[in-house]
Amino acid sequence: MPEKKGRRLKVALVDEFLTVDGGAQRVLKVLHDMWTEAPVYTMNYFPERFNPALTDWDIRTSWVSKLSFSRGLELQYLLFYPFAVEMFDFSDYDLVISITYAGYSKAIIVPPDCLHISYVQTVPRYLWGYRTSAHERVGWLYKKIILPPLEHYWRIWDRQSSVRPNVLLANSHNIARRIEKAYRRESTVLYPPADISDLLSTRRKGESSDYFIYFGRLEKYKCVDMAIRACVSAKRKLKIVGRGLCERELKRLVAQLGAEGLVEFTGWISDEARNSAIASARAFIFPGPDEDFGLVMVEALAAGVPVVAFSRGGAAEIIDSSRIGVLVDDFSQIELDCAVASFDPKMYSSEACRKRAQDFSVDVFKRNLLRIVDLSVEKLMK
Repeated sequence: MPEKKGRRLKVALVDEFLTVDGGAQRVLKVLHDMWTEAPVYTMNYFPERFNPALTDWDIRTSWVSKLSFSRGLELQYLLFYPFAVEMFDFSDYDLVISITYAGYSKAIIVPPDCLHISYVQTVPRYLWGYRTSAHERVGWLYKKIILPPLEHYWRIWDRQSSVRPNVLLANSHNIARRIEKAYRRESTVLYPPADISDLLSTRRKGESSDYFIYFGRLEKYKCVDMAIRACVSAKRKLKIVGRGLCERELKRLVAQLGAEGLVEFTGWISDEARNSAIASARAFIFPGPDEDFGLVMVEALAAGVPVVAFSRGGAAEIIDSSRIGVLVDDFSQIELDCAVASFDPKMYSSEACRKRAQDFSVDVFKRNLLRIVDLSVEKLMK
């Protein structure tokens, strides 16, 4: 582990919200595994959302978590978060690693001799013109009248606070470009860790089944409706694993297309059942046009399953060979329809898929992060 002046670094971790168990929290779990004694600072924490529970973690929440009805009004407390995050005290630490996706945790204030590394999952999508599910969860009045003037202020604050970390890490070259555009700062790319050990050991049982699969959250900006239309057009079965705000809308679309026999919604299923469903699929279809990175694509590859995606966002970095998937150049329904209709599983290599997935393993992430920390500590001490 990195040292400072002959002693081990005293480390703290920061994650903006522990209210869902999502992609950022996967990164946090790996960081906590590396620094098990490090406290975790967060704006809000809903312990019931985590399985397994984080019972042995030292979790320290902001004053926002003490407000009444915090579980129902977390979006309405947006105005308070910039103030709350600046009130955390890191005076006792040598190294603070923050994970940011809404823009808040990078704004923490640390002492001059403390190294702050901020891992940027994305610049705040709702501030910089990228589609997000956040706006789908608020009403018209809030979205059209209240938010616009506030977002102007937040954009200014977001850019100003981006100078506070010593080091910015981007979870992909896609995000590095967003950081340069929004913050005018360079960043180092560190791909997120994919826990793929179980998927790597999940083997296909004979020939793959004759269905495509999508797994993940069912949100509008994920464009799952395009996957449905493409599979229905090609008369191919589609299995959809997951839940989200658009689930009812997507089910209505299936009914309108008369495709109940082709499209199956499984909801959330056990990891074992999900892994088995992935490994048996013809291909994983990922229609999101501007995904920050897309760990679900790595998970599909780990199961030996090729990916069909648009050549945008993180997909263009993950699918680096025609042996592991199809990248559709033009973002259009017609092009995706053609890619699904012409897809031939015999053109792809399960072993090549698995080999590529291992480039994003937890061990690779840990090794690269420790190297970055060592170099950054050495630079700070000069």
